[in-house]
Amino acid sequence: MRLAGRVAVVAAVGALALALGGCWARPKPAPPVTAPAPDPDARLLPAGRGRRDVVRYCGDCHGLDRVVRTHESRAAWATTLHRMLENGLDLTPAQLKRMLGYLAKHYGAA
Repeated sequence: MRLAGRVAVVAAVGALALALGGCWARPKPAPPVTAPAPDPDARLLPAGRGRRDVVRYCGDCHGLDRVVRTHESRAAWATTLHRMLENGLDLTPAQLKRMLGYLAKHYGAA
């Protein structure tokens, strides 16, 4: 076989190896995304209108133990919720009203 023929064969084999190597060296798929485990303190929150919002929105940034151990006046809860809004919490006025009502009713000042 002449030199030009050998070079062509080597080039073809190299190209084939590169092409097949890409098939064998595929990256591993990312692990599936799982939902975070529910906050165990959520079970301590009494049923009521606004509970779901409190669990979802308060629990996104901190543990619900903060809510459970805190008893504040309606005005103080309003201040807390507005501070959360300033920190990036995105609530509709209806959600804010439900949460404030829930917190004031179940975790009002003792």
